[in-house]
Amino acid sequence: RWGEGGLRLAVASNQDQVFYGRLTADMARRLLGDAAEAVTGHRPLDGALRFCAHAMDAGCSCRKPAPGLLFEAMAFHGIGPEATLFVGDAEVDREAAARAGVAFLHV
Repeated sequence: RWGEGGLRLAVASNQDQVFYGRLTADMARRLLGDAAEAVTGHRPLDGALRFCAHAMDAGCSCRKPAPGLLFEAMAFHGIGPEATLFVGDAEVDREAAARAGVAFLHV
């Protein structure tokens, strides 16, 4: 069960295409929300959609494999690393999970 009293869903995604002008932030947010809903049947709350819109070489603390997006998602939901599972499909996702101290599931 998703939502209040159940599992909480957040999205953490690198979206440098926003920086390069190929997507707007609103488009990226909508696409991420649509993808999450297609996979889970549940649309994450707006504040739970976190993405890094910086250039690939910006050196920011939010672009995975940095853990910033995961910390933001956990703070939004008021949970800690011990209650978090990060599901991802790339090595940067695995490394971000390790840096944030959360469990990881590769899909």
